Amino acid sequence: MYDWATAIAEALLMSVRLLKKRKKVLITASVHPDRLSVIKNYLDGPKITYEFVQINEKTGQVDLADLKEKLTEDIAAFYFENPNCFGIIESKAEEICNMVHVVGAKAIAGVDPISLGILRPPGDYGVDIAVGEGQGLGIPMSYGGPHFGFFSINYDRKTIRQMPGRLVGMTKTQDETQRAFVLTLSTREQHIRREKATSNICTNQSILAFGAGVYLSLLGPEGIRCTAEYCLTAAKYLSSKINELENFESPVFTGSHYNEFTVRLKIGKMAKVQKMLIDKGFVGGYSLVGCHPEFGETATYCVTEMHTMDDINNLLAALQEIDKKLGGK
Repeated sequence: MYDWATAIAEALLMSVRLLKKRKKVLITASVHPDRLSVIKNYLDGPKITYEFVQINEKTGQVDLADLKEKLTEDIAAFYFENPNCFGIIESKAEEICNMVHVVGAKAIAGVDPISLGILRPPGDYGVDIAVGEGQGLGIPMSYGGPHFGFFSINYDRKTIRQMPGRLVGMTKTQDETQRAFVLTLSTREQHIRREKATSNICTNQSILAFGAGVYLSLLGPEGIRCTAEYCLTAAKYLSSKINELENFESPVFTGSHYNEFTVRLKIGKMAKVQKMLIDKGFVGGYSLVGCHPEFGETATYCVTEMHTMDDINNLLAALQEIDKKLGGK
C-alpha cells in the first residue's frame, strides 16, 4: 500500500465488500489524526458511515463497554491500533476480536512490525486484517516519503479475492527447471472498470517493500526481537526519567506501552516546551493538544533503535533545563 493510512482505508473498504449489506464501520478514538484524515476521504466516496469507539481515560485502551454497545448487526468492521497513538498496548485485544466476531464483523488491527518481535502477532488473537507502516523496516524518512504500508489477511478463497492491489504468485516454467513469478490476482482500476476495481494502488512502493525485505532478511528473527527489546527498554527508561521532573508526568496512562508514551505538562504550554526543545536541537514529541485536548497539555514521545542512550540522556538534560525554567527544582 502507499502507507499505513491507505492500508487502513483499503481494509475498511474490503470489509464492506465482503459484507455487502453493511455500510458502517467502527474506528477507535485513539487512531492517529493524520491517518484518520485519509480514512475519512476514502469512506466518503462510497458513502460508508463511521462511528468512534471511545477509550478508557485511565488506561488509554479501547473502552470495551462502549465497543459492545456500538457493535450492532450493521457493522462491517472495527479498526483499532496495537500499540495505539498514545503508545498503549491493547492487553485485551483477543477479547476485542471475539466481540467483533460475535456480530459477524471483521477485526482490523494496525500494528508496528518491529514490535511483533516481542508482542503476539495479530493473527494469534483473532485479527482478520492486519495493516501498518513499513517505514521502520529500514526505509529512510526521505523528508516524509515515499514509504509503504503493509496489508495482510488470514487466508481463505473468498477473502483473498477482495484484497486490494495485485498479488504475485510463484510457479515453475513449463519444463519445471526454473521458478517463475506471475500475476495471479490483479483487479486494479487499470484492469477493470473504475468502481468495480478493488483498489487504486500503484506500484511505486514496490522498491521500498523490496528494501524492507532485505532489511528483515539481514535482521532475522533474533535481530527483530533484540531491536524491539531495545526500543521497549529505552522508552521505559526515558519515560521514568521524565516523570522525575517536577513539571512533567509520564506516562499519562496506566496501560503498558511499547516504544511510545504520552507525557503531560503540569504547568505551562506544550507548544512552548516544544519550541524550547527545538532551540536545543530536539523535536519534542507529537503534541496531542489539538486532537485530544481532554487530556491537557500532552505529547507523545517515541524511542526507536535509531536513538542511542547518549541521544536519550542529552534530551533528558535539555528537559531538565526546561523544567527549571518552568519553576522546577
